[in-house]
Amino acid sequence: MELNIEKLDCSGCTVLTSIPVLPELKTLDCSGCTALTSIPVLPELKTLDCSHCTALTSIPVLPELEYLNCRNCTALTSIPILPNLEQLYCSRCTALTSIPELEELKLLYCNNCTSLKNIQIFPKLKELFCENCKQLTSIPV
Repeated sequence: MELNIEKLDCSGCTVLTSIPVLPELKTLDCSGCTALTSIPVLPELKTLDCSHCTALTSIPVLPELEYLNCRNCTALTSIPILPNLEQLYCSRCTALTSIPELEELKLLYCNNCTSLKNIQIFPKLKELFCENCKQLTSIPV
């Protein structure tokens, strides 16, 4: 039997190691799931909060994603190209070295990304917060 779940909040489940593939899922809050190592491809997902998932090393390509909060994912090394992403909160992702080209991005919080070396030019960007990015050499214009 296939589940048609559209919203899943499993935040704070500190021993949860995986999320099932839920094809209809639109909103996922797995913040604080400190043992979670990966997120499956969820084709309809629009909102993802995986903040404080300290064992998470990557995020899959999620074609419909509009909002991503991955703050304090200290093992996260990269963010994929997410074609519909409008808001990205990646503060304190200390292993993150770059952010890919995100054509629809309007808001970027990357404070305290101490390994971030550069920020792309995002054509629709309206708000940028890059406080305490110690490796950052320039601000895009």
